[in-house]
Amino acid sequence: MPPKPRRNRPPRRATSRPWPWADTPVNEARIADQLVGVREQAAKLGRGGQLVTEEDLRRWHKKAVAGVRLIDPFVAGHFRGEGPPAGRLAACPVHVNNVPGTPPGQVPSQVRSFFAELARRVSGLGTRRHSAPPMPEELFDDVVALLAWVHGEWVRIHPFVNINGSTARLLVVTVGAYFGIPVPLPGKPRPGAVPMGAAGLTLSYDLAAAQQMVGNDHVMELYLRRLLT
Repeated sequence: MPPKPRRNRPPRRATSRPWPWADTPVNEARIADQLVGVREQAAKLGRGGQLVTEEDLRRWHKKAVAGVRLIDPFVAGHFRGEGPPAGRLAACPVHVNNVPGTPPGQVPSQVRSFFAELARRVSGLGTRRHSAPPMPEELFDDVVALLAWVHGEWVRIHPFVNINGSTARLLVVTVGAYFGIPVPLPGKPRPGAVPMGAAGLTLSYDLAAAQQMVGNDHVMELYLRRLLT
């Protein structure tokens, strides 16, 4: 009996695995839950008079994604531009609203420069520290400007492959706490809009953050000022 002719099967479609992890409600909820505890650690660090370091951010990132199934476990706590040259993280670009973040090869050095500049700016504002949460009229413009710069510089560099907005908000929380200011920003989800007067106008966090990607920190300053008052 002659063999049956083989059927021509359609070629298999190439599938791409989600990078760096699947963007599912389960994963988002896990990360959001874990960021609650990380945020408490960030606030406690600042209240204790300690300035945040690069290692703190790496540790917080690892804790935020703990238990999430990562395509490459190396992404936890590591920056773009790090790892084996053939690894995906070493050459991973990012874009936010079509605006590119720092090229991966420059990320590690820019992160080091960021923390050096943060220490310099904080040192220059040492007299602004409060032992108790300040009244709205006691908020110094230069401290609010520092908080906006912290957020903006971090999102412009975009050190991690993901949750850079969350870690930027953690930075604002810990630096604010260092100056005695409890900043009500969450790790996740993104915060909402703030009111801008009696006419019902609002200013969204997303708009303020998007402006920072093109180098404008003034909108975030305004957002934080309204959030804190």
